[in-house]
Amino acid sequence: MLPAANEMQLAATATIQTNFPEAHFWLVRRGSAERCGEPVRKFNTEHIGIRVEQTDLLLPDYLFYALSHVHQTGHWKQLATGILSLVNIRVSDVRGIELSPRATVRRGPKGPPISRKHNGVGSMKIEIPLPTIEKQQAYVFEAANDAAIRHLKANLKAPKLPGQKELNEEQYSHAHLLREDEGWDAPPEDVVGAYFRHFQDAFPEYNTDAKMAGLLGVSSDRRIREYKQGRCKVPYGVWRRFLVLTGRVPQDIIPVMAFMA
Repeated sequence: MLPAANEMQLAATATIQTNFPEAHFWLVRRGSAERCGEPVRKFNTEHIGIRVEQTDLLLPDYLFYALSHVHQTGHWKQLATGILSLVNIRVSDVRGIELSPRATVRRGPKGPPISRKHNGVGSMKIEIPLPTIEKQQAYVFEAANDAAIRHLKANLKAPKLPGQKELNEEQYSHAHLLREDEGWDAPPEDVVGAYFRHFQDAFPEYNTDAKMAGLLGVSSDRRIREYKQGRCKVPYGVWRRFLVLTGRVPQDIIPVMAFMA
């Protein structure tokens, strides 16, 4: 249920702090004026982490996309401090964001009706609407689809790199490139090792098995080594994710048949 007060601060519904790996998402705390305040899904000790505690009142994904709109519309530029090339926002600025159950949220690419207002002492505060969970879900669905379309278009502009030279792929079955219902078979260890090493050479930020495990959503670096050694078959979902990341297969889009919740 909504609180009795018409408005409340974000800090009343969420834990907000830096160096917060358990957060649902993070805001870029320090950077250029264009990056500062941008919501991201990747942890960084310097970013401001936000974890929604009252999820029966506020959906983390709704807050993520609402704050994305805050960033895109330049609201943080009014609050950021620092020199022109390097500015920052404060944890207190994020905690002080006001949630307004009175405001209505509209669906569409323009996002929710975010507003700025004076807090009575001369500085600005950000206000975002707090609609019902059902309306939050509807907004999240549309915002997530818009973001997915942008990502799919951006994927077409990914850099083109030379293929791996470690082995001759013509000597191996291509069944690992198929979908499950097309006759997919797990890749042999030689292919797994060659593909992984080629990827790690191209992207040094993933040059350890632990980092590869994080990228692919695998439980541990030991499992990555078992894939490369042939001691364990790579599951379809893990392999398909890697193939999509490396531009070898397209992403599958699941059609929505009805809104039933």
